[in-house]
Amino acid sequence: MKENKADKGSENLSEMLGVLARCAAPGAKPATVAELDVLNAGFAGPEQWLGLRYTSISSERVEASMVVQQCHMQPWGDVHGGVYAMCAESVASILATMGAIAASKTHAVGVTNSTEFLTPVRSGVLDVVATPVRQGYVSSLIDVAMFQRDKLVAVSRVRTIQKPTQQAHGR
Repeated sequence: MKENKADKGSENLSEMLGVLARCAAPGAKPATVAELDVLNAGFAGPEQWLGLRYTSISSERVEASMVVQQCHMQPWGDVHGGVYAMCAESVASILATMGAIAASKTHAVGVTNSTEFLTPVRSGVLDVVATPVRQGYVSSLIDVAMFQRDKLVAVSRVRTIQKPTQQAHGR
């Protein structure tokens, strides 16, 4: 029997939300290596295209990294600003989703993303760190810092809103 992609996506979403719910629980320890593997394997959108891999997830901080590739570059050889914005929205949404899950079994989506580019990046590894400014019941504000070899290269501030998950509505 052929596997239904929608069923597999639902299964991945369920596993991913389970990991985030566990990490969001009061007093919870950060995600384990196995839990990070579940999350990293479950993303099929921007995270996959970017090569963004989550390296640490807790209720107070999300960290990820990616190797800069040719497809991330502007024609003149610097990382495209949209890459930074996608990285910021990805890690901020994960952090905000943990707060949303802890409150009401919802997830978070970005509504504003302000990214400042400080230093051009042309190669190597980009490390991304998200920390909460404020996590509320309706929206969250997340600061994101991006580094290369411990040098700050870009900063973002992302506002998210909470939305019901598809799973919560039985889809």
